[in-house]
Amino acid sequence: MSKMTRVTVARIVGLVCVLILLLIMDTSGLAKTQDNFQSPIAVDLKGYRKESGITVHVEKAGLQVAWPASGGNSGILILNLEAGRPLIESVGTSTGEKPVQVIARQLDPAALLTIGERTLKEPEGWVIFFDNPPQRPYQTFPLVLKKESVRVSSEGTRTTITIGTVSAGSFHGDMRFTFYRNSPLIHVEYVVTTQENGRAILYDTGLTSASPDWQSVAWKDTGGQVKRVPVDTAYVAQPVKVAGRTVVAEAKTGSLAAFPPPHQFFYPQDEAFNLSFVWYGKSYNTRLDDYGFGIRQSPTGDKRYVPWFNAPPGTKQHLGVFYLVSPGNAEQTLSEVAQYTRGDQFKKLPGYRTYTSHYHIEHTYEFVRRQKEQKTDQVPKELLVPGFVKTFKAHGVDIVHLAEFHEGNTPRQKASERLPLLKTLYDECARLSDEKLLVLPGEEPNVHLGGHWLSLFPKPVYWVLNRSAETPFVEQVAGFGTVYHVGNTDDVLRLMEKENGLMWTAHARIKASVGFPDGYKNRDFFLSDRFLGAAWKAMPADLSVPRLGGRVLVLMDDMANWGLRKYVPSEADLFRMEPDFETYGHLNINYLQLKKLPRFADGWQPVLDSLRQGRFFTSTGEVLIPSFTVGGKGSGETLYVSRKTVTEVKVNLEWTFPLAFAEVISGDGKQVFRQRIDLSETQALGKRTLSIPVDLKGRTWAMMMTSSTTTPPALLRLYLIRHGETEWSLSRQHTSRTDIPLTTRGEEKARELGNVLQNISFTRVLTSPRQRARRTCELAGLGARAEVEPRLVEWDYGDYEGKRSVEIHQEQPGWNLFRDGCPNGETPAHISDRVDNLIAELRVTGGNIALFSHGHLGSVLAARWIGLPVLEAEHFPLATASLSILGDDPNHPDVPIIVQWNKTLP
Repeated sequence: MSKMTRVTVARIVGLVCVLILLLIMDTSGLAKTQDNFQSPIAVDLKGYRKESGITVHVEKAGLQVAWPASGGNSGILILNLEAGRPLIESVGTSTGEKPVQVIARQLDPAALLTIGERTLKEPEGWVIFFDNPPQRPYQTFPLVLKKESVRVSSEGTRTTITIGTVSAGSFHGDMRFTFYRNSPLIHVEYVVTTQENGRAILYDTGLTSASPDWQSVAWKDTGGQVKRVPVDTAYVAQPVKVAGRTVVAEAKTGSLAAFPPPHQFFYPQDEAFNLSFVWYGKSYNTRLDDYGFGIRQSPTGDKRYVPWFNAPPGTKQHLGVFYLVSPGNAEQTLSEVAQYTRGDQFKKLPGYRTYTSHYHIEHTYEFVRRQKEQKTDQVPKELLVPGFVKTFKAHGVDIVHLAEFHEGNTPRQKASERLPLLKTLYDECARLSDEKLLVLPGEEPNVHLGGHWLSLFPKPVYWVLNRSAETPFVEQVAGFGTVYHVGNTDDVLRLMEKENGLMWTAHARIKASVGFPDGYKNRDFFLSDRFLGAAWKAMPADLSVPRLGGRVLVLMDDMANWGLRKYVPSEADLFRMEPDFETYGHLNINYLQLKKLPRFADGWQPVLDSLRQGRFFTSTGEVLIPSFTVGGKGSGETLYVSRKTVTEVKVNLEWTFPLAFAEVISGDGKQVFRQRIDLSETQALGKRTLSIPVDLKGRTWAMMMTSSTTTPPALLRLYLIRHGETEWSLSRQHTSRTDIPLTTRGEEKARELGNVLQNISFTRVLTSPRQRARRTCELAGLGARAEVEPRLVEWDYGDYEGKRSVEIHQEQPGWNLFRDGCPNGETPAHISDRVDNLIAELRVTGGNIALFSHGHLGSVLAARWIGLPVLEAEHFPLATASLSILGDDPNHPDVPIIVQWNKTLP
């Protein structure tokens, strides 16, 4: 049986905060004295595991944390839990038996939360770019910490200290410190939630001290030179334009660097301007009293569309910053920080070339304008080596695909106007290409197909976009050769076929492509192999989501299940590009399998072949996948799957920040299946080869995603939907394995559920494999996104399948399903384990998750969710086509609650 395995690899979607501080030297004294002191606040250590490699020691005034950092050094952090005292008593390093070298004392983490309004206009809703919260009223609040609770928990090689509570305006939550074994990183997060709808946010954060004891503040300027100023407690805080997004507090005993998550911190904008993303000084933003340093955002952004971050109600927003503790000086510390983004460069991999796409540089228009101004037909002196060429070379880009002529009236240009511009574009791309950088001409034509789309040909092609009925499709024009005229979708497809070009949806399902490619998925041009698919970018931004760019990740699954071999390269969708911009934070990259970099003069067909054949992976730069096979087949190839064997997925990974998880994602044309691989044991700056057994029987495609996100999952809310009415639910017969359909009324009620569920943004949609659950999911409008989850099947009734309870009681008086189980079926212990495993996995995923399931399974899920034994599930009956909601108390995130139970539509 032939199965197509699609492997559009490595989506690091979600490089989110990762570490954080503190650990203390692991000495016998610590272990012996741990129970001799009592902190001002009770410290919950039930979830702490010393096997994480991080030592947490309770002291009289708080906590000591020590962890192996790097180069034989340990990081040391002491937290003071007394009210009214700075939270960080001290932070420093230690080597071997030498005394601790304290870098700074008496520090308070400080943060500002800026809260604005999201329009939520239809049809975009939360999936919006064209919005401007800074043009409407907004407020900035300090995040206030009250030391009321402390919890220590561990997972793999990482340990987190959670301190509650924090608040800012309508947002409430906690503060977290996460530490990773063998890394000097410290990740501090404010994790906050609001119940107000339509909120968009920004945040600034850092460390402050009333009496700073470090000597200087340092950074790299945009030219790469280290700048250093002495601490002056009278200096009023100012933003600073730096390279690498990093500011360093430097003492004689070491240094402490602050920097944001390199990609997650940047919401989408048209321009990658360097907007001074760090600060230092006293009274930052007039709201922080003391002297400090940290990271920041500009509320006004690039002054075009400035959408900020989404903050839907009930979601946990992770406002994160990294600190790096070092015994070295500022120069050494900046070099250590740079390792986590490979110096803001995309690493060279043998057999691959880096490709980036969708740039509205408008170099051609500028070139023509400057020639006219300077009255010359030569290259304008300012453009001998344009800034964008310098920028891409500096970041390790091999191939850049332009999207010229985005401005102006391009679709309406006559041939006499357009053809000379195309010639200038092609001549300039040829001139600017060399052995290090291939500059490819391209456009975002945005006519004839619907929405916005990109074009890419394997050589210079002359085409005009507004053919009339009297104009031929192709003609010969002196000075330009073959010229094509397109005036409709058929013309576009004919051109692409004739010249072996590619086209794909730009910014799918957002911006001017809202509703696409869905709106033309059945059109001939989309079904053609000349239509590549769509492009990925982290847009919109939401700090509660552990993956970047979920909008397109869902589309990838959808297109694969449509039965089409479509691929998704990443896009930058940026305008100008200059050496002093904040390029890396806004960039993503595609690694194309190419033996060598094509020469412009020879054409670049190999680039299109790699894209069309799916021989590439996409990354933000921190996670790389040098090799990846499914059953021995590489990305883009077809695998024939035996019904009797398990398929091996083999992947070679390299990463900087510690990994969180990997997923093997597959589908059967209708449903999506996910197999999650926990990578919490990984450490920073590592390599590993994974061999993963996967059951791909009945699947038509598969792909791999790896995430180095270390942001904890979003606030979990489970929307539990029992399937609609069936003949056996009417007759009250126990229905598990028997796969029966919905009744007509059951289908009607399932459709009505869609009116309620359509307004909820779901992270995932899971359904039992039984047709009554899957059909309910489909009729509710969520079938295209659904993943089959076998653990959602109904309680296995064994010998009692098809029987009514009254009949069973005649045979077994006093029988109770939740106490006794079923002969040759499931026991309460079995179903409890099944449900507990599912809940644990969903906890890691987070977000709003729809679960289409069954009556007794749902009852057990509710009981186990709030910590009750299976026997108590008898108190949670479920009607057909009912909606129940399980969540956590927003004021007490550790307390699971039943938000809504057994609600049915009238």
